[in-house]
Amino acid sequence: MGEPAELDVDQAGGAIVTYVHERLRQAILRCELGPGTAISQVQVAKDLGISRTPLREVLRLLEREGLVESQHNHRFRVSGFSLDDLVEVYASRIMLETLATRQSMRSMSLVVLDQLRQALGGMTESAEDGEYEAWQAHHRRFHAVLNGNGGARLTESLERLADYADRYRRIYGASAPLAWRAGLRQHEWIVEAAARFDGEETSIRVASHLASAAARLVRSVDPSHDLGLIEQALQACHVPWPEGTVGPSSNGSAASRSRAR
Repeated sequence: MGEPAELDVDQAGGAIVTYVHERLRQAILRCELGPGTAISQVQVAKDLGISRTPLREVLRLLEREGLVESQHNHRFRVSGFSLDDLVEVYASRIMLETLATRQSMRSMSLVVLDQLRQALGGMTESAEDGEYEAWQAHHRRFHAVLNGNGGARLTESLERLADYADRYRRIYGASAPLAWRAGLRQHEWIVEAAARFDGEETSIRVASHLASAAARLVRSVDPSHDLGLIEQALQACHVPWPEGTVGPSSNGSAASRSRAR
């Protein structure tokens, strides 16, 4: 987790829980604590200068988020990964982000467009420099700006899903330059539609981009893994499977493609 920041242990209990929760959460999401890593409550409490009581509450919060798993003897470890969960994360993003984009596009303005272009420019520059952390910050900013008026609950849900997606990208090697440079053109494509103030087309392109990103990430690990849930999410949003992207691989998916025709 790196060097711990100074923590005033006289803070109210809630503030301590919030602080420690964010520290551990970010360490897990950034894969500083890798999948399967055992979490020593004694060591973490010592490192952060806190008692184990607020730490136990933090671990329960992280368990509800699916980031840690409890074991016997009150021990915890960092949750592992599964491609099924990755697919579910992206299917959820497709459904929710399509809705948020359609809602946000109703209030699209030249100011917001400029912010989108600035975020895209930052992504492009970071990709050229091979700086993943900078690219990721601009990438998150891009989607936050695009969906900024989708509603508070949608925004909160999308931020959580984006956190999970980033963790998968890190662990599966998609933080390598070639992998995240590949999505730049799709983001340019999204901005092109937004610049025409075409909410329907912009939301379609967002859904298509997310499906392509999911397929690319999953296929890099298991070329035959079922992407049927991604396909179903697209169908629910009335978005076709992205051109140039290898289609789902399951018996059910073939049938659903036939129905879609």
